[in-house]
Amino acid sequence: MEIRGTLKTMSLPDLLRWLSESQQTGALVFQVGPVRKKLFFQNGALVAASSSDPREFLGQFLLRRGWISEAQLIKAVEEQIQTGRVLGRLLIEKGWLTEEQLKSALREKACDTVYSLFLSPEATFEFHAGEAPPYEIVPLGLPVEAIIMEGVYRKDEWERIRQVLPALERTILQKASDAVLPSELRSDPRAERVLRLINGRRSLREIALLLYETDFEVVRIAAQLYEKRVVAITSEVPIEQDTERPQIPLGMLVEACQVKVREGRLDEALRMVEYIESHYTDLPQEVHALQGLVYGKVIQQFRDQVPPTAIPVLRISLDDLVRYRLDPMQGFMVTRINGLYDLKTLRNLVPVSEERFYILLKKLVDMGIVGFQPGK
Repeated sequence: MEIRGTLKTMSLPDLLRWLSESQQTGALVFQVGPVRKKLFFQNGALVAASSSDPREFLGQFLLRRGWISEAQLIKAVEEQIQTGRVLGRLLIEKGWLTEEQLKSALREKACDTVYSLFLSPEATFEFHAGEAPPYEIVPLGLPVEAIIMEGVYRKDEWERIRQVLPALERTILQKASDAVLPSELRSDPRAERVLRLINGRRSLREIALLLYETDFEVVRIAAQLYEKRVVAITSEVPIEQDTERPQIPLGMLVEACQVKVREGRLDEALRMVEYIESHYTDLPQEVHALQGLVYGKVIQQFRDQVPPTAIPVLRISLDDLVRYRLDPMQGFMVTRINGLYDLKTLRNLVPVSEERFYILLKKLVDMGIVGFQPGK
């Protein structure tokens, strides 16, 4: 049996209960913007989950828990690429992870993937009966009803805390002079790490990236700190985009962009694509195809000029970075550029798609923030 729809027409709790109560086996596939997530069921039980969002990869989760180091992840991922073996098994064989830690990580990671869907009402879904995971799994057998209860709680809590801190990427918090953790947060090690990173300059999204943590957990903790007056909102960075409706017809922009591509003026084509993305909604398929074409050509041009063994280096001091308006992911990438990691290694540390990674890096190069030195 195959069903499809959106979470606006069929709620996620109803969908999960149907799969559980009818003891379905197969893959429930969600599309959330460019991100694809899969939940695998066996006789109605959730046994595995996967996501194309790099922030939900196993390696990022293990870094979040502090169970492995960045250096260990880099070595393991490099071996995984060479051998095609499963990351978790490689980490266990090297003695960097225990079997119990792997099971716990996979269990929590799968739950986090489901919980994120409760915060994505625009997601579409399809159920593919009989589809099994394309890899060996550690059977999780997660109780669906318990996941639903936690997911509903998180959705309600998310809506409440967003009333307190609505602008995830733009809200800047500052600690009070006598800031200490409230008693109810002292048993949560994540709270101490969040408080330590609040400095009057970082956004909540930047803090989440630096901690490899979910947006939900960081905002939940920050809201509690704010309500207890441990931190205060110092500013909200303004959105850098026009609020007026664009006057240029979309068709004209698309034609102009196609001309830029044919003429090889890729930087101009990239700026036009980004303008379209930020000013127009419900884009037709031909525009998505044009976006993919432009990104692909820009990335290929970048790769032709910069080999994967090149080592990114900062061309300015970290103190001078305050003069630039970097988005959270650019800021995170800059913190991982240390003059030692080559491009291939840096790619494994930054939790974005390969396409997004190269576009972000190109912008940092164009801004004069990043340069390269020859690698080995």
